[in-house]
Amino acid sequence: MAQARDSEKQLSFSWRALDLSQQRRDMAEGGVNGTIDYVKRGLISANDIAPPGWASTRRVYPGRRPGRFLNQWSQFLSTLCVDPMLTIIPDRYLPDGK
Repeated sequence: MAQARDSEKQLSFSWRALDLSQQRRDMAEGGVNGTIDYVKRGLISANDIAPPGWASTRRVYPGRRPGRFLNQWSQFLSTLCVDPMLTIIPDRYLPDGK
């Protein structure tokens, strides 16, 4: 039970981190879209906001990384012995044939 509680706590932290990451990404995307709108309306120049290498830096930070959350989720399900993948394993692979 203690292991399940610890796993649940870690899962909660991972979910929170994923949610915060998504919020940061959404805010950054909103800022970029707002700046693009300013450029389209002629309020600022594209040269004013795009230093060399700016386009490549956008690709470096993907924002959301669900891998850690998914790993924690898998560990949690395995700890509780309710992993859905276990239901599709053919009986012949189980030790007692059931």
